[in-house]
Amino acid sequence: MDTTVPRTSRMSLSSIFLLLAVLTLLGVAAHFWWDNALAYFANYNETGYRRYWPNRIWLIAHIAGGTLALALGPIQFWSGFKLRWPRAHRLLGYAYALGILAGGGAAFVLAVRARLPDFGFSLFFLGVAWWVTLGMALVAIRNRRFDAHRDWMIRSYIVTFGFVTFRYVVELELLNGLGRSKYAAIGWACWVLPLLFAEIFLHWRNVAPRKREVAA
Repeated sequence: MDTTVPRTSRMSLSSIFLLLAVLTLLGVAAHFWWDNALAYFANYNETGYRRYWPNRIWLIAHIAGGTLALALGPIQFWSGFKLRWPRAHRLLGYAYALGILAGGGAAFVLAVRARLPDFGFSLFFLGVAWWVTLGMALVAIRNRRFDAHRDWMIRSYIVTFGFVTFRYVVELELLNGLGRSKYAAIGWACWVLPLLFAEIFLHWRNVAPRKREVAA
C-alpha cells in the first residue's frame, strides 16, 4: 500500500504577488468606476453631463469600452486562469480588445470636439497609443510570440489605466499652477511616464550586470 502523503500545491511568492497586484488593480478600477463613471449612467440628463451633453453618446461609448478593458485586463495577466481555462482567457481577450476599440474610437471623437485644443491633442494621441499597443499585442499572439504578446499587453493595460491615472492626478491642487494647460500636461503624463517606467522594467535584464559564471 502506498503510504506517501500527497503534497499540497502552494502558490509561489511571485504568484501571490501577481494575485495581489491583480486584486489591487481591480479594486482601484472599481473605485474609479463607482466614484466617477457611475454618475453618467445614473444621471442621464443635461444637468448630470453638463458640457458633455452634446457628446453624450461618445462619452458613454468611451466609458463603457474603458470599463470593459479595465475590468478584464488584470484577469488576463493571471497565468493560473490562462492555464486552467485557456478558452475563457481567449474569449475575455477578445472582449478586452473590443472594449479598447470602442473606447479608443470614441476618444478620437471626443478629442476632436474638445473645448481645450491642447487637451484634445493629448487625448487623441492617448487613443492612438491605446490602439497601437493593443494592435501589437494581437499581432504578437497571432504569430505565437508569447513573450512579446505579454509585454505588449502590459503596455496596453498601462495605457488603459492612464484614464484612471488622469482622473486622480487632475484633482491634485499641486498642479493648479499650470492653469488650463494642466489638463493637457496630465493627459500626456498619465500614460507616457508609466510607459517609460514599464520599458525600464521590461528591458532591465538587457542592461543589468551579467552574472559571473562559477568556474567548474
